[in-house]
Amino acid sequence: GKSTLAGSVMHMGRVPWPNYDIKIMQCVELKLLHFAFLNPDRNYSKSRWYQAYEKVGKNEFGPHIFRKYNRRRAKSAIPASIEVNPIWFLAYQNLGIDVTSIYYAYDYSHDYRMLEYFDTLGTDYFRLCNVWDKDWVQFATGKKENPERFKDPRNRLDKLVIRYIWWSIRVKQTVGTRFLIRIVDKTLKIAGYSS
Repeated sequence: GKSTLAGSVMHMGRVPWPNYDIKIMQCVELKLLHFAFLNPDRNYSKSRWYQAYEKVGKNEFGPHIFRKYNRRRAKSAIPASIEVNPIWFLAYQNLGIDVTSIYYAYDYSHDYRMLEYFDTLGTDYFRLCNVWDKDWVQFATGKKENPERFKDPRNRLDKLVIRYIWWSIRVKQTVGTRFLIRIVDKTLKIAGYSS
């Protein structure tokens, strides 16, 4: 059926829930196949947009948001994988749904959403968000007028702050490093590099 739930732009429209009474079944064994790590570029595109969405929707930015959406990029955060049983795909195959192929591209829907944000709010609004690992000028070429306006607006200090946050994700978490990170994060907030 179609979803009748209303809610956030991110998730509610994708939750299938019929508008009639349903029988609830209790599953004994459930397998969740999550494809996020199979196409890292698509995942990074989504992560960039989520960070921008937090800035636009909640005016939240800085180390906390950066870590929330980028921890998975650290090699130690990638979960272990297991071999899948072909039976798990059988129902999809019977319906003609291909769940074994991965689509790779340079442009994903979230990238187009980012260009719309840049169009509406300007690139400087997002200079403290971790969205600059994509060449937006190149991406906008042929899609938007005057693509040069999508160039990275960050200065050296902004880039240094991003390097620090990456370090804070990857460094071994000891009492000393956690204390240092807490101090630097508070300093960044005072300096306007965090919400």
